[in-house]
Amino acid sequence: MSDGFTIHAASHNYDPVLHIVGTLQGERRLIVWGSQCAYLTPKCFKFLAKLAVAASAEPGRWVKREELERGDNQARYLYRLRGELESQCVNLPELWENNRRGSYRLILLPERLRLDWEGLLGNDDWDLVTWVKAFEHLAGARRVPLPATPGQTAAA
Repeated sequence: MSDGFTIHAASHNYDPVLHIVGTLQGERRLIVWGSQCAYLTPKCFKFLAKLAVAASAEPGRWVKREELERGDNQARYLYRLRGELESQCVNLPELWENNRRGSYRLILLPERLRLDWEGLLGNDDWDLVTWVKAFEHLAGARRVPLPATPGQTAAA
């Protein structure tokens, strides 16, 4: 699946950046790891987006499993998310960790995250939008725009 969103690295020796884009492709939402596009199911996208928003706005913050979603299936969805990412992206490192007490956080440094804040605020999942609104003011100075919108080419 391609929507024309490409990232070109200046060299082959760079640290990939995780772009939380959210553009729809059928029923799936776009994320980009380095120069690789991946399309995630809505639930997996929501989990990754929530972790990325927290990591961008409050680096090092642990996200409690109840904050990801109510109920008891968070570990199952994170396992599914890992599978979706690994099936579409090569050389993918561990992106998150857990503290064995029911909380998770992204391992990536904030400099390696790019979020489409406006796109996230326009998402059709009210729970995700509420989460993004709660962190939007904290991310103010750290908000870095995506280098390109879908359909354009940008240098990373």
